[in-house]
Amino acid sequence: MDSPHVSQSEMEQVRYNSQPPTSGPHFAFSLAPGRYTVAVPEGLAVHAMEHGHVIILYAETTPESTIADLERVAKRHADKVVLAPSEKLSDGIAMTAWGCLETLSGYDESAVERFVVTLGGRYDHGWRR
Repeated sequence: MDSPHVSQSEMEQVRYNSQPPTSGPHFAFSLAPGRYTVAVPEGLAVHAMEHGHVIILYAETTPESTIADLERVAKRHADKVVLAPSEKLSDGIAMTAWGCLETLSGYDESAVERFVVTLGGRYDHGWRR
């Protein structure tokens, strides 16, 4: 999607072409990689992806043991991963990077690790090798 910076009021009108989004309008400011205990606004997550970060979202019903597993991966890749719950996921895990989306019905460490290693840092306002 076209990915301009937009205001809070403009953000209310944004409709992404995927859920969760992998590109599109976003705020002019971003959030730092790390573990968040509340859902992060999509406009912040999209901007974080524009800087090469991977977003890992999990449903609010996710077991604590799975969240702990995801936190271990996020800590291994602390400079690349934003980890947060999602109010929009009814179950499972969704991983996004600029232009990429993968969903999992449950925790699969090799799939999560592969997504982060392959896609983390590969896009920062433009494609990298």
